[in-house]
Amino acid sequence: MSTYHILNGDSLLQYINEHHLVKGEFIVLRECLVDGPVQHESIEDLFEKRAQFLATAYGDSTMDYQASSVSEFKKISSIPPNSNIHLWFEEDLFCQVNLWFACYLLSKTDLQGSSVYLVLPSKEHPYSFASMQTEELLNAYSNKLRLELDDLHLLANFWLEYAKGNYYLLHTLATQVEEKFPFLLKATKANIVLHNPDEHSKSPTQTLKIMLDLHGAENFGLIFQEFTRFYPELGFGDLQVMRMLKELQK
Repeated sequence: MSTYHILNGDSLLQYINEHHLVKGEFIVLRECLVDGPVQHESIEDLFEKRAQFLATAYGDSTMDYQASSVSEFKKISSIPPNSNIHLWFEEDLFCQVNLWFACYLLSKTDLQGSSVYLVLPSKEHPYSFASMQTEELLNAYSNKLRLELDDLHLLANFWLEYAKGNYYLLHTLATQVEEKFPFLLKATKANIVLHNPDEHSKSPTQTLKIMLDLHGAENFGLIFQEFTRFYPELGFGDLQVMRMLKELQK
């Protein structure tokens, strides 16, 4: 029986390899599906739109996207039956959207005889595997959550509704499975805050504008630290925050 580990980024892969934490085949998701267009008619259409967006927003070439991202997604779709599959994802929105898409791809494959597990970070570090020590990561792996086929289809459906922009429906769905997947509530709430904040609260963009006015664009490091401390549940990296700043400065 083959073992696969699907990771949300190269940094965790590097740490796992350096410390020989687990064995198996590794698939790395190099995407930020939380940022940019995701509505699509087909998987091929999605990849084309993502390549165009990333080339415009971040300067990534279409060829780079095919080589670094699409190739990894295709590995998920090619996982054979009778496999052990481990999904290593944090609880922030950035990671969760990628997780939902990974589950969508898995739901389209032949999983006969396979076991699928979700590896979550510790309660002390819900948004960061990077903050965990070797023993903590091994404990997280030991305490992995088995995903039944219904669970996999549930998370796949989260991707479909997210791609359609049904953010409030996502939050409603999350409340219905809160007992088993409490992290979905935080992620779907963060998604509403990001896209549809109410009139009584500032959006992340508005908050970032205040930080920009206060510190100036030349102090990006400080702005990024404050933003991530204020919105840890978004899971945005420096590239996403930098892009938001550039949009504000236009």
